[in-house]
Amino acid sequence: MDIKVVVGDITEVAADAIVVNLFQGVTAPGGATGAVDTALDGALSDLIADGEITGKKGTAVIHTLGKMPTKRVVVAGLGKQDGFDVNTIRDVAGDAARYLRGLGVKKAATILHGAGIGGIDPEAAAAALAEGTLLGLYAFRHHMSGDNGNHGKPEELAVMVFDPGNEAAVQRGIDTGRIMAEAAALARDLANQPANEMTPTRLALHAEEVATQHGLDFRVLERSDCAELGMGAFLGVAQGSVEPPKFIICRYNGDPNDPDNNLGIIGKSITFDSGGISLKGADGMGRMKADMSGGASVIGAMHAIGQLKPRLNVTMIAAATENMPSGSATRPGDILKSMSGKTIEVDNTDAEGRLTLGDAQPPPARLATELDVAGAAISVRKQPADDPSMTMTDLALLRQFGSSSRRPTIFMAHAGVRPEDLQQLHDHGVECIAVEAGEVASYVDAVRAVGPRTVRRDSDDLAAFLPKTDDVEDEDED
Repeated sequence: MDIKVVVGDITEVAADAIVVNLFQGVTAPGGATGAVDTALDGALSDLIADGEITGKKGTAVIHTLGKMPTKRVVVAGLGKQDGFDVNTIRDVAGDAARYLRGLGVKKAATILHGAGIGGIDPEAAAAALAEGTLLGLYAFRHHMSGDNGNHGKPEELAVMVFDPGNEAAVQRGIDTGRIMAEAAALARDLANQPANEMTPTRLALHAEEVATQHGLDFRVLERSDCAELGMGAFLGVAQGSVEPPKFIICRYNGDPNDPDNNLGIIGKSITFDSGGISLKGADGMGRMKADMSGGASVIGAMHAIGQLKPRLNVTMIAAATENMPSGSATRPGDILKSMSGKTIEVDNTDAEGRLTLGDAQPPPARLATELDVAGAAISVRKQPADDPSMTMTDLALLRQFGSSSRRPTIFMAHAGVRPEDLQQLHDHGVECIAVEAGEVASYVDAVRAVGPRTVRRDSDDLAAFLPKTDDVEDEDED
Protein backbone atom coordinates (compact mmCIF):
# COMPACT_ATOMS: atom_id res chain seq x y z
CA MET A 1 0.00 0.00 0.00
CA ASP A 2 1.34 3.41 -0.98
CA ILE A 3 1.01 5.94 1.86
CA LYS A 4 2.00 9.50 1.00
CA VAL A 5 1.67 12.96 2.48
CA VAL A 6 -0.35 15.53 0.53
CA VAL A 7 -0.68 19.21 1.36
CA GLY A 8 -4.20 20.38 0.76
CA ASP A 9 -7.85 20.48 1.78
CA ILE A 10 -9.41 17.07 2.37
CA THR A 11 -12.81 18.36 1.21
CA GLU A 12 -11.36 18.78 -2.30
CA VAL A 13 -9.85 15.29 -2.63
CA ALA A 14 -11.23 13.02 -5.33
CA ALA A 15 -11.03 9.54 -3.82
CA ASP A 16 -13.17 6.49 -3.24
CA ALA A 17 -13.42 7.54 0.41
CA ILE A 18 -11.98 10.01 2.89
CA VAL A 19 -11.51 9.43 6.62
CA VAL A 20 -12.19 12.06 9.28
CA ASN A 21 -12.53 11.64 13.04
CA LEU A 22 -14.54 12.65 16.07
CA PHE A 23 -13.95 12.50 19.81
CA GLN A 24 -16.67 11.03 21.99
CA GLY A 25 -18.97 13.71 23.37
CA VAL A 26 -18.23 16.34 20.71
CA THR A 27 -21.47 17.88 19.44
CA ALA A 28 -20.07 20.43 16.99
CA PRO A 29 -17.20 19.02 14.86
CA GLY A 30 -14.27 21.33 14.20
CA GLY A 31 -11.11 21.37 12.13
CA ALA A 32 -11.06 19.17 9.03
CA THR A 33 -14.08 17.20 10.26
CA GLY A 34 -15.95 20.49 10.64
CA ALA A 35 -14.97 21.50 7.10
CA VAL A 36 -16.36 18.22 5.78
CA ASP A 37 -19.54 18.79 7.80
CA THR A 38 -19.92 22.20 6.19
CA ALA A 39 -19.38 20.73 2.71
CA LEU A 40 -22.14 18.22 3.47
CA ASP A 41 -24.54 20.96 4.59
CA GLY A 42 -24.34 19.93 8.25
CA ALA A 43 -25.06 16.23 7.69
CA LEU A 44 -22.46 15.17 10.30
CA SER A 45 -23.92 17.53 12.90
CA ASP A 46 -27.40 16.18 12.23
CA LEU A 47 -26.24 12.59 12.69
CA ILE A 48 -24.41 13.55 15.90
CA ALA A 49 -27.56 15.23 17.20
CA ASP A 50 -29.60 12.11 16.36
CA GLY A 51 -27.08 9.90 18.18
CA GLU A 52 -26.12 7.96 15.06
CA ILE A 53 -22.52 9.19 15.25
CA THR A 54 -21.18 9.35 18.80
CA GLY A 55 -17.40 9.50 18.53
CA LYS A 56 -17.11 6.20 20.38
CA LYS A 57 -14.48 3.90 18.92
CA GLY A 58 -15.79 2.46 15.70
CA THR A 59 -16.56 3.63 12.18
CA ALA A 60 -19.52 5.03 10.29
CA VAL A 61 -19.90 5.88 6.60
CA ILE A 62 -21.83 8.68 4.89
CA HIS A 63 -22.39 8.91 1.15
CA THR A 64 -21.76 12.41 -0.16
CA LEU A 65 -24.28 12.16 -3.04
CA GLY A 66 -22.23 14.48 -5.22
CA LYS A 67 -21.70 17.24 -2.66
CA MET A 68 -17.98 16.49 -2.51
CA PRO A 69 -15.47 15.01 -4.98
CA THR A 70 -15.21 11.85 -2.84
CA LYS A 71 -17.94 9.25 -2.85
CA ARG A 72 -17.91 8.44 0.85
CA VAL A 73 -16.90 9.95 4.18
CA VAL A 74 -15.80 7.52 6.86
CA VAL A 75 -16.04 8.91 10.40
CA ALA A 76 -13.62 7.20 12.78
CA GLY A 77 -14.52 7.45 16.44
CA LEU A 78 -11.54 8.34 18.65
CA GLY A 79 -13.22 7.57 21.95
CA LYS A 80 -12.76 9.84 24.95
CA GLN A 81 -10.17 12.60 24.62
CA ASP A 82 -8.89 11.84 28.10
CA GLY A 83 -6.21 9.19 27.63
CA PHE A 84 -5.91 9.68 23.88
CA ASP A 85 -2.39 8.80 22.70
CA VAL A 86 -0.43 7.32 19.79
CA ASN A 87 -1.70 3.83 20.64
CA THR A 88 -5.23 5.11 20.04
CA ILE A 89 -4.09 6.44 16.66
CA ARG A 90 -2.68 3.02 15.73
CA ASP A 91 -5.91 1.30 16.71
CA VAL A 92 -8.14 3.81 14.92
CA ALA A 93 -6.01 3.71 11.76
CA GLY A 94 -6.10 -0.09 11.72
CA ASP A 95 -9.87 -0.18 12.19
CA ALA A 96 -10.35 2.41 9.44
CA ALA A 97 -8.09 0.49 7.04
CA ARG A 98 -10.03 -2.73 7.56
CA TYR A 99 -13.30 -0.85 7.10
CA LEU A 100 -12.06 0.65 3.83
CA ARG A 101 -11.01 -2.81 2.66
CA GLY A 102 -14.49 -4.08 3.45
CA LEU A 103 -15.97 -1.30 1.31
CA GLY A 104 -13.72 -2.25 -1.59
CA VAL A 105 -11.97 1.13 -1.53
CA LYS A 106 -8.79 1.35 -3.60
CA LYS A 107 -7.91 5.04 -3.25
CA ALA A 108 -8.48 6.88 0.04
CA ALA A 109 -7.40 9.97 1.93
CA THR A 110 -7.32 10.64 5.66
CA ILE A 111 -6.76 13.48 8.04
CA LEU A 112 -3.90 13.06 10.51
CA HIS A 113 -5.56 11.75 13.66
CA GLY A 114 -4.38 13.43 16.84
CA ALA A 115 -2.27 16.18 15.30
CA GLY A 116 -4.87 18.86 15.97
CA ILE A 117 -7.01 18.94 19.08
CA GLY A 118 -5.47 15.62 20.12
CA GLY A 119 -2.20 17.39 20.88
CA ILE A 120 0.08 14.70 19.40
CA ASP A 121 3.30 15.71 17.63
CA PRO A 122 2.65 15.46 13.84
CA GLU A 123 5.61 13.16 13.21
CA ALA A 124 4.60 10.77 16.00
CA ALA A 125 0.97 10.86 14.86
CA ALA A 126 1.98 10.08 11.27
CA ALA A 127 4.17 7.17 12.39
CA ALA A 128 1.31 5.69 14.41
CA LEU A 129 -1.16 6.20 11.56
CA ALA A 130 1.07 4.51 8.98
CA GLU A 131 1.97 1.66 11.30
CA GLY A 132 -1.64 1.06 12.34
CA THR A 133 -2.89 1.20 8.76
CA LEU A 134 -0.40 -1.33 7.44
CA LEU A 135 -0.74 -3.70 10.38
CA GLY A 136 -4.50 -3.39 10.24
CA LEU A 137 -4.38 -4.82 6.72
CA TYR A 138 -1.99 -7.64 7.62
CA ALA A 139 -3.07 -11.13 6.66
CA PHE A 140 -1.09 -14.37 6.48
CA ARG A 141 -2.03 -16.03 3.22
CA HIS A 142 1.29 -17.57 2.16
CA HIS A 143 -0.10 -21.08 1.70
CA MET A 144 -3.44 -20.25 0.07
CA SER A 145 -3.74 -21.55 -3.47
CA GLY A 146 -4.16 -18.93 -6.17
CA ASP A 147 -3.81 -15.96 -3.80
CA ASN A 148 -2.45 -12.82 -5.46
CA GLY A 149 -1.35 -11.24 -2.17
CA ASN A 150 -3.69 -8.24 -2.48
CA HIS A 151 -7.14 -9.67 -1.60
CA GLY A 152 -8.98 -6.35 -1.74
CA LYS A 153 -6.52 -4.12 0.08
CA PRO A 154 -6.66 -0.36 -0.54
CA GLU A 155 -3.83 0.59 -2.87
CA GLU A 156 -3.27 4.24 -1.99
CA LEU A 157 -3.72 6.39 1.11
CA ALA A 158 -3.09 10.15 1.09
CA VAL A 159 -2.40 11.67 4.51
CA MET A 160 -3.69 15.21 4.22
CA VAL A 161 -1.95 18.08 6.00
CA PHE A 162 -3.19 21.65 5.82
CA ASP A 163 0.02 23.36 6.98
CA PRO A 164 2.91 22.96 4.48
CA GLY A 165 5.31 23.44 7.37
CA ASN A 166 4.35 20.01 8.70
CA GLU A 167 4.90 18.14 5.44
CA ALA A 168 8.48 17.03 6.11
CA ALA A 169 7.74 15.89 9.66
CA VAL A 170 4.70 13.92 8.55
CA GLN A 171 6.70 12.24 5.79
CA ARG A 172 9.37 11.22 8.31
CA GLY A 173 6.66 9.78 10.50
CA ILE A 174 5.15 7.82 7.63
CA ASP A 175 8.58 6.40 6.76
CA THR A 176 9.16 5.36 10.38
CA GLY A 177 5.70 3.84 10.68
CA ARG A 178 6.24 1.81 7.52
CA ILE A 179 9.54 0.45 8.86
CA MET A 180 7.91 -0.53 12.13
CA ALA A 181 4.93 -2.16 10.41
CA GLU A 182 7.10 -4.11 7.99
CA ALA A 183 9.24 -5.36 10.86
CA ALA A 184 6.15 -6.46 12.78
CA ALA A 185 4.73 -8.12 9.66
CA LEU A 186 8.00 -10.02 9.24
CA ALA A 187 7.76 -11.25 12.83
CA ARG A 188 4.14 -12.28 12.30
CA ASP A 189 5.00 -14.10 9.08
CA LEU A 190 7.74 -16.08 10.83
CA ALA A 191 5.49 -16.97 13.76
CA ASN A 192 2.56 -17.94 11.52
CA GLN A 193 4.54 -20.42 9.44
CA PRO A 194 3.92 -24.09 10.22
CA ALA A 195 6.67 -25.91 12.08
CA ASN A 196 7.64 -28.00 9.05
CA GLU A 197 8.40 -24.74 7.24
CA MET A 198 9.89 -22.73 10.12
CA THR A 199 12.58 -25.06 11.43
CA PRO A 200 15.56 -23.73 13.42
CA THR A 201 17.60 -23.83 10.21
CA ARG A 202 15.09 -21.76 8.28
CA LEU A 203 14.66 -19.31 11.14
CA ALA A 204 18.43 -18.80 11.03
CA LEU A 205 18.29 -18.21 7.27
CA HIS A 206 15.63 -15.52 7.73
CA ALA A 207 17.75 -13.84 10.40
CA GLU A 208 20.74 -13.96 8.05
CA GLU A 209 18.69 -12.30 5.31
CA VAL A 210 17.89 -9.43 7.69
CA ALA A 211 21.54 -9.09 8.71
CA THR A 212 22.75 -9.13 5.10
CA GLN A 213 20.13 -6.59 4.01
CA HIS A 214 21.16 -4.08 6.68
CA GLY A 215 24.88 -4.77 7.02
CA LEU A 216 24.67 -6.31 10.50
CA ASP A 217 27.19 -8.71 12.00
CA PHE A 218 25.83 -12.24 12.01
CA ARG A 219 26.80 -15.68 13.23
CA VAL A 220 25.10 -19.00 13.87
CA LEU A 221 26.57 -21.36 16.45
CA GLU A 222 26.01 -24.99 15.50
CA ARG A 223 25.47 -27.88 17.89
CA SER A 224 29.20 -28.51 18.20
CA ASP A 225 29.91 -24.85 18.97
CA CYS A 226 27.23 -24.86 21.68
CA ALA A 227 28.65 -28.07 23.17
CA GLU A 228 32.12 -26.56 23.27
CA LEU A 229 30.70 -23.59 25.19
CA GLY A 230 28.95 -25.85 27.66
CA MET A 231 25.35 -24.94 26.73
CA GLY A 232 23.95 -28.08 28.33
CA ALA A 233 20.56 -26.54 29.11
CA PHE A 234 19.94 -25.45 25.51
CA LEU A 235 21.24 -28.70 24.04
CA GLY A 236 19.24 -30.71 26.58
CA VAL A 237 16.06 -29.31 25.01
CA ALA A 238 17.38 -29.87 21.49
CA GLN A 239 18.53 -33.47 21.89
CA GLY A 240 15.10 -35.00 21.31
CA SER A 241 14.72 -33.56 17.80
CA VAL A 242 16.25 -34.57 14.48
CA GLU A 243 16.26 -30.88 13.50
CA PRO A 244 19.66 -29.35 14.34
CA PRO A 245 19.58 -26.47 16.85
CA LYS A 246 20.78 -23.03 15.78
CA PHE A 247 22.10 -20.44 18.22
CA ILE A 248 21.52 -17.25 16.22
CA ILE A 249 23.48 -14.07 16.98
CA CYS A 250 23.05 -10.73 15.23
CA ARG A 251 24.81 -7.49 16.18
CA TYR A 252 24.14 -3.86 15.32
CA ASN A 253 26.95 -1.47 16.21
CA GLY A 254 25.22 1.89 16.46
CA ASP A 255 27.58 3.50 18.96
CA PRO A 256 30.99 1.80 18.68
CA ASN A 257 32.72 4.65 20.48
CA ASP A 258 30.69 4.04 23.65
CA PRO A 259 31.16 0.44 24.84
CA ASP A 260 28.72 1.05 27.72
CA ASN A 261 25.78 2.03 25.50
CA ASN A 262 24.38 -1.43 24.90
CA LEU A 263 21.23 -3.52 24.88
CA GLY A 264 20.71 -7.25 24.43
CA ILE A 265 17.45 -8.68 23.11
CA ILE A 266 16.85 -12.42 23.42
CA GLY A 267 13.93 -14.24 21.83
CA LYS A 268 12.51 -17.58 22.94
CA SER A 269 12.77 -19.64 19.76
CA ILE A 270 11.17 -23.06 20.21
CA THR A 271 10.06 -23.70 16.62
CA PHE A 272 7.73 -26.46 17.83
CA ASP A 273 7.00 -27.31 21.45
CA SER A 274 5.43 -30.73 21.93
CA GLY A 275 6.36 -30.62 25.61
CA GLY A 276 8.98 -33.30 25.09
CA ILE A 277 8.64 -36.45 27.20
CA SER A 278 6.22 -34.45 29.40
CA LEU A 279 3.95 -34.38 26.36
CA LYS A 280 1.31 -31.68 26.00
CA GLY A 281 -2.31 -32.62 25.37
CA ALA A 282 -3.37 -32.94 21.75
CA ASP A 283 -5.90 -30.11 22.05
CA GLY A 284 -4.22 -26.95 20.81
CA MET A 285 -0.78 -28.48 20.31
CA GLY A 286 -0.74 -27.16 16.74
CA ARG A 287 -0.52 -23.65 18.15
CA MET A 288 2.89 -24.53 19.57
CA LYS A 289 4.38 -23.70 16.18
CA ALA A 290 4.31 -20.13 17.50
CA ASP A 291 6.51 -20.86 20.52
CA MET A 292 9.27 -19.15 18.56
CA SER A 293 7.38 -15.84 18.41
CA GLY A 294 9.92 -14.28 20.78
CA GLY A 295 12.68 -15.08 18.30
CA ALA A 296 10.49 -13.80 15.46
CA SER A 297 9.99 -10.55 17.39
CA VAL A 298 13.69 -9.90 17.94
CA ILE A 299 14.52 -10.75 14.32
CA GLY A 300 11.83 -8.30 13.25
CA ALA A 301 13.25 -5.77 15.70
CA MET A 302 16.70 -6.06 14.07
CA HIS A 303 15.06 -5.48 10.70
CA ALA A 304 13.72 -2.16 12.02
CA ILE A 305 16.84 -1.26 14.00
CA GLY A 306 19.00 -1.73 10.91
CA GLN A 307 16.95 0.96 9.16
CA LEU A 308 16.21 3.36 12.02
CA LYS A 309 19.88 3.29 13.10
CA PRO A 310 19.59 4.26 16.78
CA ARG A 311 22.77 5.41 18.53
CA LEU A 312 23.00 2.21 20.56
CA ASN A 313 24.81 -1.12 20.31
CA VAL A 314 22.33 -4.00 20.10
CA THR A 315 23.03 -7.73 20.33
CA MET A 316 20.23 -10.13 19.39
CA ILE A 317 20.14 -13.81 20.29
CA ALA A 318 17.61 -16.47 19.30
CA ALA A 319 18.42 -19.94 20.64
CA ALA A 320 16.35 -21.94 18.16
CA THR A 321 15.38 -25.59 18.59
CA GLU A 322 12.42 -27.93 18.71
CA ASN A 323 11.24 -29.61 21.92
CA MET A 324 10.33 -33.14 20.86
CA PRO A 325 9.88 -36.58 22.48
CA SER A 326 12.13 -39.39 21.29
CA GLY A 327 14.51 -42.04 22.52
CA SER A 328 17.22 -39.39 22.79
CA ALA A 329 15.09 -36.73 24.50
CA THR A 330 15.81 -35.34 27.95
CA ARG A 331 13.76 -37.20 30.58
CA PRO A 332 12.14 -35.92 33.76
CA GLY A 333 14.72 -36.36 36.47
CA ASP A 334 17.71 -35.74 34.18
CA ILE A 335 20.30 -33.24 35.31
CA LEU A 336 21.68 -30.70 32.84
CA LYS A 337 24.59 -28.33 33.24
CA SER A 338 24.17 -24.82 31.86
CA MET A 339 26.85 -22.60 30.40
CA SER A 340 27.04 -20.68 33.68
CA GLY A 341 28.12 -23.87 35.42
CA LYS A 342 24.83 -24.28 37.26
CA THR A 343 23.26 -27.74 37.32
CA ILE A 344 19.53 -28.09 36.68
CA GLU A 345 17.30 -31.02 37.56
CA VAL A 346 14.52 -31.34 34.99
CA ASP A 347 11.22 -32.08 36.68
CA ASN A 348 9.06 -31.36 33.61
CA THR A 349 10.44 -31.26 30.06
CA ASP A 350 7.70 -28.83 29.08
CA ALA A 351 9.58 -26.12 31.00
CA GLU A 352 11.96 -25.79 28.07
CA GLY A 353 11.78 -22.01 27.72
CA ARG A 354 13.73 -21.27 30.88
CA LEU A 355 16.40 -23.77 29.81
CA THR A 356 16.99 -22.25 26.37
CA LEU A 357 16.77 -18.67 27.64
CA GLY A 358 19.04 -19.56 30.53
CA ASP A 359 21.88 -20.45 28.18
CA ALA A 360 21.01 -17.56 25.87
CA GLN A 361 21.18 -14.85 28.54
CA PRO A 362 24.90 -14.62 29.38
CA PRO A 363 26.34 -14.15 25.86
CA PRO A 364 24.63 -10.88 24.82
CA ALA A 365 25.51 -9.03 27.96
CA ARG A 366 29.04 -10.42 27.79
CA LEU A 367 29.28 -9.36 24.16
CA ALA A 368 27.84 -5.95 24.89
CA THR A 369 29.66 -5.01 28.06
CA GLU A 370 32.46 -7.52 28.71
CA LEU A 371 31.09 -7.88 32.22
CA ASP A 372 29.91 -10.86 34.20
CA VAL A 373 26.16 -11.29 33.96
CA ALA A 374 25.71 -14.03 36.51
CA GLY A 375 23.98 -11.37 38.61
CA ALA A 376 20.47 -10.15 39.03
CA ALA A 377 17.61 -11.16 36.79
CA ILE A 378 14.22 -9.48 37.10
CA SER A 379 11.15 -11.24 35.73
CA VAL A 380 8.11 -9.10 34.88
CA ARG A 381 4.98 -10.79 33.60
CA LYS A 382 1.72 -9.54 32.18
CA GLN A 383 -1.21 -8.94 34.49
CA PRO A 384 -4.48 -10.84 33.91
CA ALA A 385 -6.25 -10.20 30.62
CA ASP A 386 -8.58 -7.61 32.11
CA ASP A 387 -5.60 -5.49 33.20
CA PRO A 388 -3.33 -4.51 30.28
CA SER A 389 -0.73 -2.86 32.48
CA MET A 390 2.61 -4.45 33.19
CA THR A 391 3.45 -5.69 36.66
CA MET A 392 5.99 -3.16 37.91
CA THR A 393 5.87 -4.07 41.60
CA ASP A 394 9.64 -4.46 41.69
CA LEU A 395 10.45 -1.06 40.18
CA ALA A 396 12.35 -0.04 43.31
CA LEU A 397 14.40 -3.23 43.04
CA LEU A 398 14.92 -2.50 39.36
CA ARG A 399 16.26 0.96 40.12
CA GLN A 400 18.59 -0.53 42.72
CA PHE A 401 20.02 -3.05 40.30
CA GLY A 402 20.14 -0.65 37.37
CA SER A 403 21.95 2.09 39.25
CA SER A 404 24.13 0.37 41.83
CA SER A 405 24.86 -3.19 40.76
CA ARG A 406 28.26 -3.82 39.24
CA ARG A 407 26.62 -6.29 36.89
CA PRO A 408 24.22 -5.55 34.02
CA THR A 409 20.59 -6.29 34.71
CA ILE A 410 18.64 -8.84 32.68
CA PHE A 411 14.96 -8.19 32.03
CA MET A 412 12.60 -11.00 31.06
CA ALA A 413 9.95 -9.47 28.81
CA HIS A 414 6.70 -11.32 28.24
CA ALA A 415 3.60 -10.55 26.18
CA GLY A 416 1.88 -7.28 26.97
CA VAL A 417 4.90 -5.16 27.84
CA ARG A 418 4.47 -1.58 26.70
CA PRO A 419 7.10 0.48 24.83
CA GLU A 420 7.18 3.10 27.57
CA ASP A 421 7.86 0.38 30.14
CA LEU A 422 10.83 -0.92 28.17
CA GLN A 423 12.19 2.59 27.74
CA GLN A 424 11.91 3.08 31.49
CA LEU A 425 13.75 -0.19 32.05
CA HIS A 426 16.59 0.87 29.77
CA ASP A 427 16.73 4.29 31.46
CA HIS A 428 17.27 2.45 34.76
CA GLY A 429 20.23 0.49 33.42
CA VAL A 430 18.68 -2.68 32.03
CA GLU A 431 21.16 -4.16 29.56
CA CYS A 432 19.42 -7.28 28.32
CA ILE A 433 15.81 -7.90 27.31
CA ALA A 434 14.65 -11.52 26.89
CA VAL A 435 11.51 -11.78 24.79
CA GLU A 436 9.00 -14.61 25.00
CA ALA A 437 6.33 -13.07 22.79
CA GLY A 438 4.77 -9.79 21.82
CA GLU A 439 4.68 -7.10 19.19
CA VAL A 440 7.99 -6.22 17.66
CA ALA A 441 7.28 -2.49 18.01
CA SER A 442 7.75 -2.70 21.77
CA TYR A 443 11.30 -3.91 21.43
CA VAL A 444 12.22 -1.46 18.70
CA ASP A 445 10.85 1.43 20.76
CA ALA A 446 13.05 0.27 23.61
CA VAL A 447 16.22 0.85 21.59
CA ARG A 448 15.23 3.93 19.62
CA ALA A 449 17.74 6.74 20.28
CA VAL A 450 18.69 10.22 19.14
CA GLY A 451 19.23 9.87 15.41
CA PRO A 452 20.77 8.18 12.37
CA ARG A 453 24.46 7.48 11.97
CA THR A 454 26.77 5.42 9.81
CA VAL A 455 27.11 1.82 10.95
CA ARG A 456 30.64 0.47 11.38
CA ARG A 457 31.01 -3.28 10.89
CA ASP A 458 33.13 -5.20 13.36
CA SER A 459 35.11 -8.36 12.66
CA ASP A 460 33.24 -11.47 11.58
CA ASP A 461 35.64 -13.61 13.58
CA LEU A 462 33.73 -16.25 15.54
CA ALA A 463 35.64 -15.36 18.69
CA ALA A 464 34.05 -11.91 18.67
CA PHE A 465 30.66 -13.51 19.30
CA LEU A 466 31.59 -15.96 22.04
CA PRO A 467 31.40 -15.28 25.78
CA LYS A 468 34.44 -15.80 27.93
CA THR A 469 32.89 -18.55 29.99
CA ASP A 470 35.97 -19.09 32.14
CA ASP A 471 35.42 -15.61 33.61
CA VAL A 472 31.79 -16.17 34.62
CA GLU A 473 31.34 -16.27 38.38
CA ASP A 474 29.19 -18.75 40.22
CA GLU A 475 26.52 -17.32 42.49
CA ASP A 476 25.15 -18.68 45.72
CA GLU A 477 21.96 -20.68 45.24
CA ASP A 478 18.81 -18.74 46.09
